[in-house]
Amino acid sequence: MKRFSLFLLGIIVLLPISASAHVRYFSQEYSGIDFSYLFSPLFHIPNLLLMLGTIIITIIISVIVYKSSRIMTSMHSIAERAHSYHDLLGWMLRLPLGIALLGFGTSHTLLTPILPVSQFISSFSIILGFMLLVGFVPSIAAMGVVLLWLFALTQNTFLIGSLDILALAFSIIILDTRRPGISDLLQIPEILFPSLKQYIHTILRVGLGTGMLFLAFDEKLLNPHMAAHVVSLTGLMNVIPVSSAMWVLSAGVIEALVGLLLIIGWKPRIVSTIAFMVLSLSFFYFKEDLTSHVTLFGTLACIFVTAPLPLKKYE
Repeated sequence: MKRFSLFLLGIIVLLPISASAHVRYFSQEYSGIDFSYLFSPLFHIPNLLLMLGTIIITIIISVIVYKSSRIMTSMHSIAERAHSYHDLLGWMLRLPLGIALLGFGTSHTLLTPILPVSQFISSFSIILGFMLLVGFVPSIAAMGVVLLWLFALTQNTFLIGSLDILALAFSIIILDTRRPGISDLLQIPEILFPSLKQYIHTILRVGLGTGMLFLAFDEKLLNPHMAAHVVSLTGLMNVIPVSSAMWVLSAGVIEALVGLLLIIGWKPRIVSTIAFMVLSLSFFYFKEDLTSHVTLFGTLACIFVTAPLPLKKYE
């Protein structure tokens, strides 16, 4: 099982996956399914050789990592330190969601850059963001975010790809996140559900994982030409000289795989770290707006902290 874990980890890291940005932020055209184009790289010998080379390199790296007791000990030590950050979780949940709400509100968009809204909704978003940042009845603010997300979903189903926002909001409602904040200073009581605290890690994983799975299919695997247009537009073929179809297929498959692994809870610290690195690459390469990424980064950080400790030292 350990060998399989490291083997799969290497595949995820080595494949060209930095194209997993939000495609709809660049193109709104929907051309639909085209499996003949999507799977065309599988019938091209250079692409097959690239995949084979990736697998061979992955095996070598996996063996090296698995045989290194120093690396395995370091990974366990990091997991223990991350587990000790639970007292900071409330702030880690509030901060990214509050910043995102301020960003969306000031840009007059509703929880996604592709959905413009009225001044009233923008102002409501800004108010909720400030409430979360200063810690003023954050659970009430989080309930407002849930309502805002549900309203946004009625406007555009693309909000399914932003389920991380909903996961953060639910986690804030469950956990007492008043410290540090005004509510804690003034001892303002809140409506909380402490009995559900044990499910926060699962809520965050499933929320983000489902969103990634949705985006993988909606923007790439079931709409490859839209993603290929973005690949061409951003010059990704100059970064790694493979076809646009190869970029789309690899990005879609890996994004779906990472989302699925988050949902089932397989090695959440490893998977969240990989996802964090991939999102960082896409963020800097595509120069996307921070607002559309801050909740993703924040959710991944919370998943990393709330993941259970390994049962064995070198698991």
